[in-house]
Amino acid sequence: MRKMYYVLSLLILLAMLFTSSCFVGSSLLFLESETTDKPNLVYNPGFEMGPAQEKWMPSGWVLIDSPRELVEPIACDSSRALEGSNSLRIEKSNKHQMIVSDAFPINPQSGYFIKASAASTALRGPKLKLRFITYNNSGKIRNRFSTSIRSEQDWKKSSISAGFLKNDAVFGRVVLLVPPTGEETVWIDGVGCYRVHYFPVD
Repeated sequence: MRKMYYVLSLLILLAMLFTSSCFVGSSLLFLESETTDKPNLVYNPGFEMGPAQEKWMPSGWVLIDSPRELVEPIACDSSRALEGSNSLRIEKSNKHQMIVSDAFPINPQSGYFIKASAASTALRGPKLKLRFITYNNSGKIRNRFSTSIRSEQDWKKSSISAGFLKNDAVFGRVVLLVPPTGEETVWIDGVGCYRVHYFPVD
């Protein structure tokens, strides 16, 4: 029953993400230098794997369509990494892939710096979407932020500065949407979400 509820929740998330066009940018600008000595709220941001996890998504991540099991064309890759010893590889994919972090607690009076990096076998590779989504205690989406990462042969980083959140937002997720890659391969690594600012309420 618990597994069924978990899968249903992910399917609802998928439907909302694909049908909603209400993703926004932000007028805020936070810098990565502000994340120094601050904890990364994303669990396992580098897609690290345990010795017996070869067939499973790295801890802290969910693949829509296959919540915990790794399925082709997605794999962990220790031969190319930006941070740590692994990255997530999407190879010759013919459909969209949605990779979702486990939820983490947030403070609606705070500002957050969200980042991710991507690389490709192509000089000008597929354009990924990096998204930050907040939820209330009932699981309703409260804020949506989005930006693009144009993958290249070298690692390319993109970031979101998120703030002025709905006052009932208590959880967040980082989402990576990868388009069909055709004959190319894409790697993802260095995902992060950091609380970098606090907006006091009078």
